[in-house]
Amino acid sequence: VQIYEYGTQHGRPFMVLELVEGGSLEDFRQKEPQPERLAARFTQALASAMHVAHEAGIVHRDLKPQNVLLTKKLEPKITDFGLVKRIDQDSSQMTQHGSVMGTASYMAPEQSRGETDIGPPADIHALGGILYCLLTGRPPFLGSNVYDTIQQVRTEEPVPPSRLRPKLSKDLETICLKCLEKSPEKRYASAQELAEDLERFLDGRPILARPVSLPERAWRWTRRNPLAATVAALVVAIAIGATAASWRLTFLNRRLTVEKQNTEKAQALAVRRQREAETARAEEARQRAAADAAREAKSKQYNEVLMAYHTVLDRVERRLRNDPRQVELRKEIIDLAMKSLEKVRDASEGNVLADRNQAVGYQRLGGIYEVVGQLDEARKQYELAATILRQILRQHPKDPEHLRNVAAIDNRLASVLDRLGRRREARTLYATSLDLRKQWDAIRTKQNHPNHLDAKRAVAQSYVNLGSIDLELGDPQSALQQFEAARQWYRKLPKEILLRPTVFRELTLLEHFLGETYSRLGNLPEAERMLTRVVQKR
Repeated sequence: VQIYEYGTQHGRPFMVLELVEGGSLEDFRQKEPQPERLAARFTQALASAMHVAHEAGIVHRDLKPQNVLLTKKLEPKITDFGLVKRIDQDSSQMTQHGSVMGTASYMAPEQSRGETDIGPPADIHALGGILYCLLTGRPPFLGSNVYDTIQQVRTEEPVPPSRLRPKLSKDLETICLKCLEKSPEKRYASAQELAEDLERFLDGRPILARPVSLPERAWRWTRRNPLAATVAALVVAIAIGATAASWRLTFLNRRLTVEKQNTEKAQALAVRRQREAETARAEEARQRAAADAAREAKSKQYNEVLMAYHTVLDRVERRLRNDPRQVELRKEIIDLAMKSLEKVRDASEGNVLADRNQAVGYQRLGGIYEVVGQLDEARKQYELAATILRQILRQHPKDPEHLRNVAAIDNRLASVLDRLGRRREARTLYATSLDLRKQWDAIRTKQNHPNHLDAKRAVAQSYVNLGSIDLELGDPQSALQQFEAARQWYRKLPKEILLRPTVFRELTLLEHFLGETYSRLGNLPEAERMLTRVVQKR
């Protein structure tokens, strides 16, 4: 945007700038993908303009659609040079190392790390971000908050635009992704080179940029997803190991068969006349013992396989849990693990570890459906898990771990029913969960087990759940009884546990519920006292 004049008038500074009436590029795109040629033309004009700025020794450092204005003839104009830096500026006059300058979704990785030596490659990265946004309707990096977005900028490759827009030109995608390379050296050497490559695209000529090769994409994926790569390697190793073991077992079985035949022939010749009945009984006992030992070994191996799957699945789930873009991958991995477990499942019934792992699979699938808002599907998965865990508890009614597991799944299922508006059913399940947790606490307290404090905290949480749903059902008097009971159980915990951040937040929420309950009961002084405590804690 041109500056025509500047100075002071009556002691006040003023500037006379070019009037740009077409609004910003951000307003123009309306968060929708734009035609390929229009996106290329806009970016080509911006790149040519920034080349002039770079030649003059100026780096913008905050290029984004909001800082691009359009004339009535749709000519783009760059504005807002508030974070501008001169290329030859002395390092002592630059932003302190570690200070992050710019807009997270469009900044270059070196900017996100707060480096001071920021040059034209940062603007080229931002131009690639603008082109990406025009082609797909969204920025190349967009997390749930600024910190998540900066982490994506530093560590993750952008989703290829063609995945979001399948018919996109391969050449234009290649130009865009070259600008967004993590390493400044792999981007265009100058904004002019970018402008010229875009000009070649617009003219229908071959571009100079080359797409990333398949081996390089695989290497980058391995670096970004070390756990997934480890899982893949583990699957291959298991497959190879299983083949080798099968061959070895076949060989040993053949040897055993031959040896058994020879032994039987020798025994038949030696003792057939005198010990036929005794030999038969001995052989029967031997075979029975061997079968028992084989079943025990098979069960032990099977349980070890289950524990290995469980451990790998746990690590994958924890790594992918906080990334909303990986919901489908999480579902696919859990579903694959459950199918694999079914293939190696022991033919005999009553394997508690197998049933427990199957229930965990359903519970995790339910959690994924709950996160994405498919509550009815989440309910179905939780009910499948609950059915299995209750069957295990019926077989082992005094086992504290099974009591805890059933109480936990009942609590999750009740939460989903509450969100579905089925509050009476939810309250019944919350009450059942409370009873199971009290039994769990009684057993662990009697054993003086280390996790008996966890059981007490879980009982307190169940009382809070009952109180909150009583409030929703319009029964504040019952809710007050539940919340007061929760306070009594929390008081059984040591002070160092009460000061933990998660427990502290639970207590703050409990006081918030008490304040609301007293308010509904008309006890305004007590309500004010509780809510004041909540505000002070926050």
